[in-house]
Amino acid sequence: MDIYNIAYIISNRGAALFQNYLILEKLKDLCSNKLVFFTEECEGEKLWGDQTLDKITITKNWKKEREEICDYINDVCTDRKIDLIILSSGKLLCGKLLDNFKYKILNTHPALLPSFKGYNVQSKSWKFNFRFMGITTHFIDAEVDEGNLLCQGCMPFNYDKTYEENLEEWFKLWKIVQMNTIYLIITNKLTIVENNATFSDVVFNTSIVTPKSNSIFMSNYISNLIN
Repeated sequence: MDIYNIAYIISNRGAALFQNYLILEKLKDLCSNKLVFFTEECEGEKLWGDQTLDKITITKNWKKEREEICDYINDVCTDRKIDLIILSSGKLLCGKLLDNFKYKILNTHPALLPSFKGYNVQSKSWKFNFRFMGITTHFIDAEVDEGNLLCQGCMPFNYDKTYEENLEEWFKLWKIVQMNTIYLIITNKLTIVENNATFSDVVFNTSIVTPKSNSIFMSNYISNLIN
């Protein structure tokens, strides 16, 4: 089985992704964490600071020099033979990076796409008494919150609890859906056919995440988080 070389792009603290990165560090037979880009000075630099992967902080202005920055990230990732780029970033990507890493840049959106695009979607859903909170993973393209939808997770808001208590459960859901997707990718269970995601060895059911990997690893991972 191929070893996936992974890079990360962070523009915030990246706490959920960091916890999944620590799990991925134990899967040496499946993947190798190579480097992390920080799109600016951010809390993530401290959180990820003690880790052994290479770290690059972008000092250019993203709004004014976005294409130049993305070309640089593309060149570094190409040189390092990166197979998968995982985002915890609100920055729009462009140029050669999107072209050369098509179906290789994974984003985790904090709601159910395509219905709930944009920012602060969970707080808006809570404010308007929406029934569910969700997570969607997708490969990105040039449009905001577009690209190939991969996995989704959903659970009900509990209005007997505070918004902050609901966010704690949502944070667990984020980690589950994200790790489930990563695991499907690095175990070669996910392919793109005619611009649509297809899966093998997965379960489609009414559980909190679908499609869900059939692996014992993912079953244990989910159980440890929700129990």
